[in-house]
Amino acid sequence: MNTQVIGFRALADPARLRIVEAMKSGECAVGDIVERMDIHQSGVSRHLRILAEAGIVQMRPDGQKRLYSLRKEAFDQLEACGGISPPLGGAARSIWRRPRTKPGGCKDRLSGEIVMTTAPAIARAQFSIQRTYAASIDEAWALWTTKSGIESWWGPEGFDVTVTSLDLRPGGDLIYLMTAVAPEQVAFMKRAGMPLTSECNVTYIEVSPLSRLAYKTLADFVHGVAPYEVATVVELKATADGVKLTVTFDAMHDDVWTERARIGHESQMRKLDALLAAHGS
Repeated sequence: MNTQVIGFRALADPARLRIVEAMKSGECAVGDIVERMDIHQSGVSRHLRILAEAGIVQMRPDGQKRLYSLRKEAFDQLEACGGISPPLGGAARSIWRRPRTKPGGCKDRLSGEIVMTTAPAIARAQFSIQRTYAASIDEAWALWTTKSGIESWWGPEGFDVTVTSLDLRPGGDLIYLMTAVAPEQVAFMKRAGMPLTSECNVTYIEVSPLSRLAYKTLADFVHGVAPYEVATVVELKATADGVKLTVTFDAMHDDVWTERARIGHESQMRKLDALLAAHGS
């Protein structure tokens, strides 16, 4: 994939633009950025990893710390092709404006401003799963938004989930460990050389109690494809017999991976079906 496109994709996220702004004064450790922004440390680390993979930032070790700084060369390349707008529905183009060299030729820090311009959004394909349950809307909401509720059904069949952090607000993160526990899944993970337990991260976009929940995850596991974000929207509506649930997912980058995602989501929803059926019996 074209490196400039990857760069624009990385900068299409407002949180990552804020991180870039925070780094304009020079090298920063993760903790320095966390202090300046209302983002959990794990979220800052994740955004820095995306920016590093896109060539926007660079890292150097300093004892026990990792220091991050902006790469001037990356902004030179992005500015040179300013006509590119970010893919996957992004609505921002980021251009770095470099200052004039001061008298004496001294310019030892990257400085400038991030300029946001509007670009036409590209529609993102989606698919939905609908369910109707004989349960109260409060019960259904709790299964999506509490530690005990999430741990009771989250993840595909054959996997268990342990929530390590839950910050239920726009911009907050859900961090959990997903572990293969069923013999078939354990055997598959071992054959594939994959760890039985992996840490997963969800960032909330919208939290409207008892009605709507939206969040995004990072698809960073496909070889040869730059990381990109996938959104999920959960909508709850009370009915005469209980609650109607509609879950809408962004499609993946191609049809094959979209079908894999659909199968995984259907598997996860079967666990929710069984849980609510048991509660209703």
